[in-house]
Amino acid sequence: MLPSKRISLECPVANPVDVRDWAYDAVLSARATIEPPSDYHLTVLYLGRPDEIFRAVQSAASDRVSLNEAYFLDRLRNWLRVHVRTLRHRVAVAASGLVTLGPAEPYALACRISFLPPEVSDLHEGLLSSFATFLNEELGVSDGLGFMGSSPVFGYSGKSWVPHITVGRSRVRTEVNLPPLEVGLGPLRVRNGEVLGLLNSEPV
Repeated sequence: MLPSKRISLECPVANPVDVRDWAYDAVLSARATIEPPSDYHLTVLYLGRPDEIFRAVQSAASDRVSLNEAYFLDRLRNWLRVHVRTLRHRVAVAASGLVTLGPAEPYALACRISFLPPEVSDLHEGLLSSFATFLNEELGVSDGLGFMGSSPVFGYSGKSWVPHITVGRSRVRTEVNLPPLEVGLGPLRVRNGEVLGLLNSEPV
């Protein structure tokens, strides 16, 4: 059975206490509830749930690829193992306030990123392009980028990426300005990689 946990490539926040304390008063003034995430991170590329990706790819793939679950998992694991190595040092972004994201409540209350180093924004574009090529060459999807943009299993990855760090939940849409904060980000890692047999402690 294919894993159903969400898979993404993300950078963990290196100074989460600073981020939490910086956002605390703003969270209260925005009438938000503090439901802290399991950790603070910035998602660079969201891929989705492997079981849902597989079913979507099955319906879109050409006959030139013999697609089965074992082959799919092996190829996906290899792609992630290579691309998690594309950012192995710390970087810093700047946050200047909080915004709400999402189509309906409870909204995600997130740091508004006012500065993103080119290596991170370029990394997103590079990963997106590489995964689109992977879909075409390894899984037989003729238009990988178009497929990611139209299929709901990839969330907003193939549509409009909004770099952010979630700090809580809000019942109402809000936007709060705050003094700028430098947020350190650690090296890229695979969210829920253990379900694919990938450990972020593996040497790269």
